[in-house]
Amino acid sequence: MSLYQRVQKRIHFAAEQWTNQLCDVCLGIKTDFICEPQVEDELAAAVPFAKRYHATNYVPAWRALRYVRRKYAPETLVDLGCGAGRILALGGLLRFPQLIGVEIDRNLLADADRNLSRFSSRFRRTVQWNLLNISASDFRLPESSCAVFLFNPFDACIMEAFLRGNDTRLQLQDTTFVCANPRTEYLLQALDFKVVHEWRHADFSRIVRIYRRRGK
Repeated sequence: MSLYQRVQKRIHFAAEQWTNQLCDVCLGIKTDFICEPQVEDELAAAVPFAKRYHATNYVPAWRALRYVRRKYAPETLVDLGCGAGRILALGGLLRFPQLIGVEIDRNLLADADRNLSRFSSRFRRTVQWNLLNISASDFRLPESSCAVFLFNPFDACIMEAFLRGNDTRLQLQDTTFVCANPRTEYLLQALDFKVVHEWRHADFSRIVRIYRRRGK
C-alpha cells in the first residue's frame, strides 16, 4: 500500500468516526464504543462464537436500510446482535412499525432500551420495540415480513442454527437480509438467497449486501 493510500485510508477512517459520533449526538443516543460480551451463565455457551460489540458505521447502514424500507416495505426490523441499539434507532427513524433486538449481553440490551427511549422522546415518535436477551440461535422470526440486519455478530455455527430453526418461516414469509461485512453468506446462498443489491468501498474494506430469496 502506497503512502498516499495509507493517508487516504486514515482520513476516511477519521471521517467515519466523526460521522458516527455526530449521528449519536443528533439521535440523542450513545452507541459509539467497543466492549467484549458479558453474559449470564445460561448463555455462556454462545460466548466463544460471539464477537465484541462495535456498532456498524452509520452511513452504509442508513443507506441499506432506507433502500430496503422503500423497496420492500418490511413490517419488522430485526437486529441480530443489536448491541446498544444503533440500528434499531435508525429503524425508528425510517418508521419501521416494529423493532426487535436480539442480544446475549444483558448490559448492552439495557443500553439499547435507554437509547431507544431517548430517541423516542427526542423525536416525539411512538416506537414499538422488543428486546430479547437470548442467543440468535434460539430466536424465531415473527410472522410479519422482516428485514434482518447482521453486522458480523457471531460465528457460522450460530447463524446456521438460526437459519435451521427458522427454515419454515423463511420459506413462507417475505424476508430480506441486510448484511454488513458478510462472512457467512454461503449459508444464505444454500437456502436460495441471492444478492440483490450491494455497496462497497473500492478496497472492499466496507461491504453491505442485501439478500432476498429467488423469485421474491
